[in-house]
Amino acid sequence: MRKAEFGSPDHPLELGGLKIPCYVLDDGTRVLGQNQMITALGMSYGGSGGTGGDRLAKFVGQTRLEPYVQHALADRTANPIKFRVKSGNVAYGYEATILADICEAVLKARDAGVFRQGRQP
Repeated sequence: MRKAEFGSPDHPLELGGLKIPCYVLDDGTRVLGQNQMITALGMSYGGSGGTGGDRLAKFVGQTRLEPYVQHALADRTANPIKFRVKSGNVAYGYEATILADICEAVLKARDAGVFRQGRQP
């Protein structure tokens, strides 16, 4: 299992007022924490949408967004990275570039008129 060489919840990446734990794994992969990334995208927990990776994969795979999502992005969100943080606990996350890729897909869909006013993905 990969290990976090750098990063901790105490020193998160701050984007637009949101705090997302960021790690660098022993193979050089930069990873954002799974739960906080879902929160950064404005997604809630609970309900029938699943949790964690399931929720993010469903979001990216939804029919309205599918034409704007790269195939590789769908695969990457369906398979979160499992790693150990310095405390020894197991954590899950995604390559840091996934957040920007998801935002780009949502913005392209919005610009194409896929989302009606007041109704977002």
